[in-house]
Amino acid sequence: MGNRRLTLNLASVALYFLSLWLIASVLARYARDLGIGITEISVIWSVVSLVTVVMRPLTGYLADRWSSNATMLIGSVFSLLSSIIFLNASDFTSLLLGRVVQGFGNSFFIAPSAVAVASSSSSVGLALGLRSMLISLGGVIGPPVAGLLTDSLGYWAVFSLAAISSLTIALMNVNLKKGGGGEVRKAGWRDALRSVVLISMSLAALGGAALMVILELVQVHYRDLGYGASIFGYFSMFFGAAGLLSRYLSGRMAESRPMTVISLGYGTMLLSLVALSTWYLPPLGYGIAALFGLGLGFTIPAQQYVTIRSVPEGARNRAMALYSMGADVGRFSGPIVMGFVASFSDYSTAYLLTSLFPLASVPLLILLARRMRDA
Repeated sequence: MGNRRLTLNLASVALYFLSLWLIASVLARYARDLGIGITEISVIWSVVSLVTVVMRPLTGYLADRWSSNATMLIGSVFSLLSSIIFLNASDFTSLLLGRVVQGFGNSFFIAPSAVAVASSSSSVGLALGLRSMLISLGGVIGPPVAGLLTDSLGYWAVFSLAAISSLTIALMNVNLKKGGGGEVRKAGWRDALRSVVLISMSLAALGGAALMVILELVQVHYRDLGYGASIFGYFSMFFGAAGLLSRYLSGRMAESRPMTVISLGYGTMLLSLVALSTWYLPPLGYGIAALFGLGLGFTIPAQQYVTIRSVPEGARNRAMALYSMGADVGRFSGPIVMGFVASFSDYSTAYLLTSLFPLASVPLLILLARRMRDA
C-alpha cells in the first residue's frame, strides 16, 4: 500500500483538514468578538453545509467524469480564497461570504478525496481508516495551535496558516490530477442510488449534526464562561486524539465487521452527549470530548467503506457525494436547531437534546444490517 499516489493523496487530506480545524477552532469565537449573536453565529457556522449539500451532485459527477484529484485541486483553490476572506473579515456579511466559499471548497475536495484514497490502495478499508486518522490528527494539532496563535498573535495568524496549507494542497494536486484517478466511468446515478448508500447517507446526517453542534456550541459556551481560546483548543485536541485510535480500528474492522463497529460508534456518541450535559467544564469536559471523538471515529471509515463497496467503481464519487450530502444536512440543521435551543434555554439542555441524534440511528442500523445481508 506504500505507493506515491496514496502517500500524496493522504498528505493532501492531512493538510486540508488541518486548515479546516484551524479555522473551525476560532471562527465562532471570532464572530462573537465581532459582536455577532449566537443565532447569527449558528447561521455562519451552518451555511457551509448548505452550500455543499447543493453542490455535491455536481462535484460527484465531475469527479467521476474527470478524476478525483482534478476536483480536489479546485477545492483547494476555494479553500485558499476562503482563508483570505476570513483574514480580512470584519462583520457578519464577510464571515458569511467566507463560509460560502469554504463550502464550495469542501464540496469539491472532501468526498472525492475519499475515493482518491480508496482507489490508490488494494486495501480499501485500511486506506480509508488512515485517511480518517489524518482527519482526526488535524483535530489534535489544529485546535491547540489555533488557540495559542490567537491568544499570542491574533486571528490573522490562524487564517494565514490555513491559507498556506491550502496553497500547498493545490500545488500537490496539480501533479496528482495528471494520469487520471483510476476510476471507471461507465456508470451513472442509478448505480449510486442504492438502498445501502441512502441509509448510510441518513446515518451520516445524524453524526454530522452531533459533531457540528459540539464544535460550535462548546466553543461559544467556553468563550461566554470567560475561558481563553486555547481551552477549547484542548477540548478539540482530546476529541481528535481519541478519534485517531477508533478511526484506525474502524478501517481495519470495516472489511470484516462493519455493522459491529458502526453500532459501537453511535452507542458511544449517545453516552458522551448525555454526559456532556452535566460535565461540560474542563477538565471533565476533556474526557467527554475524547469519548465523543472515540464514538464518531468508529462510525466514519466503516460507513464510507460500506458506501464505496456497495456501488460499481464508476459510481463511487457519486455515491460518496450522496453520503456526504447526508452529513451536510446534519451539519447545517443541527447547529441551527441547537443554537436556537441554547439561546432560549441553556447550553446544557442543548447538549442533552443533541443526544437524540445518535439515538435515532437505531432503526437505521437495523435496516442497514438487513440490506447488507440481502445484497
